[in-house]
Amino acid sequence: MSLSAAPSGPRPLWTGLALLMTVGAIVLSDVLTPAWFHARSLLLLVPVAAALTSSILITALTVAGAIGAFVYLAWAGSAVEFTSGYVILVVGCLVAALFVAAVREQQRRRLAVSDEVARAVQRAVLRPLPSTIADLRVAEAYLPAAEGALIGGDWYDVQPSRYGVRVVIGDVSGKGLAAVDASAALLGAFREAGYHEASLQEVARRLEICMQRHNIWARTVEGRDHDGFATALLLNISEGCMDVIDFGHVPALVLNPGEGTLTEIEFDSAPPLGLGELAVGPPAVKRLPFQAGDLLVLVTDGITESRDSLGDFYPLIDRLRAMAVDGPELEPGRGPGPDSLRDALIADVTRYRRKGPSDDAAIVVIRRDAAKLIEQDSDARRLYEADPLGW
Repeated sequence: MSLSAAPSGPRPLWTGLALLMTVGAIVLSDVLTPAWFHARSLLLLVPVAAALTSSILITALTVAGAIGAFVYLAWAGSAVEFTSGYVILVVGCLVAALFVAAVREQQRRRLAVSDEVARAVQRAVLRPLPSTIADLRVAEAYLPAAEGALIGGDWYDVQPSRYGVRVVIGDVSGKGLAAVDASAALLGAFREAGYHEASLQEVARRLEICMQRHNIWARTVEGRDHDGFATALLLNISEGCMDVIDFGHVPALVLNPGEGTLTEIEFDSAPPLGLGELAVGPPAVKRLPFQAGDLLVLVTDGITESRDSLGDFYPLIDRLRAMAVDGPELEPGRGPGPDSLRDALIADVTRYRRKGPSDDAAIVVIRRDAAKLIEQDSDARRLYEADPLGW
């Protein structure tokens, strides 16, 4: 689920017309009301409202309309005398409105540039996943806890290789830029190792080395006084099965809509990435069947640790089992699609929790369709060949 740009506000033409109509309504009120009711004073509020909500052009038009209204009221022989002090006050307020509009417009342009840069960083670090890879259909969602954030400590990716489709999802300890930095480093290591290495344990070793090197850099160069770590699930999906390595992460779930079963993949997990020195050996690999029609659901603890008004954690397994039966839109003979299941899960978690999210969350849903081969054009083959250049 990609993050789209914020919706635009009202069209400038309609905004300008509404403000000018407000000016006209104030003038009419001043003419029709008793002399002691100084409705004209409200004219000063209209340019201020324009400056806070509209562009400098709309503000300038509103200021011109307000000046015209004051001139008309003075020409019409209003009972209130337009003294020099009153004129200075009016002119000062109108000039201030133009200044505020100019500053606001400049800040808006800067924010727009910052937003574009942030989106470019997001696409480079947490790139959108393809909807189809080989015989797999993929749906994803990143749900930031901080409003307006595009990326955080949750990370995931899919990397095709000649050994299968490698998948990773993880959660870095800590928050802020330090977590983003670690996520970017781990994703870079996964994309390289997942493509080249034949052994899933070797990919895991490369991720562990990456996290430890990142911690050394953080201590020696950035002066941090603690080491970070990351929970993760590392998978290799090949023909008819998948291999899983668990680094203390939220267990993966395999849903079989045809049989109505939901399997939680649990086994002795390895220490989180960055704490590999505590392990007694290489991480264990568990092989499980993954057949056509099966759905693989991967989440971070931002989902499972969502709480309701009573403080109870979100019952992910029970909710997913219900969704597979009659929750999201069902595809004939194949149960829910990855996109519909993802959307239903997001909606259900949002309804369940008592307030806004307290932690970032990520969701990846993968379904294996009936066996099919990827289109064998040259570009597609390059994704799956370990040495596409033949060197």
